[in-house]
Amino acid sequence: AKVVTQAERYFVVRTPAFDPVPQAGVPDFDDFLAFRWWSATELASSGEHFVPYRLPALLPPLLAALRLGRPPAPIDVGP
Repeated sequence: AKVVTQAERYFVVRTPAFDPVPQAGVPDFDDFLAFRWWSATELASSGEHFVPYRLPALLPPLLAALRLGRPPAPIDVGP
């Protein structure tokens, strides 16, 4: 088996509310069943699989830091 090493970066972006709409030409578009917004509470109580895997646990402290007006230090979102 071939081992693949990859690094991903995630960013927090504030935006006005809008309804997410699929875009034609997006690779693997057929893999998406739906688009929607999730609250931190919904993430924490869901049995769904998220990427990054620990998103439900990582989000509350990140949002708390942003409410204080300071970006948090980069965090490792690994397994």
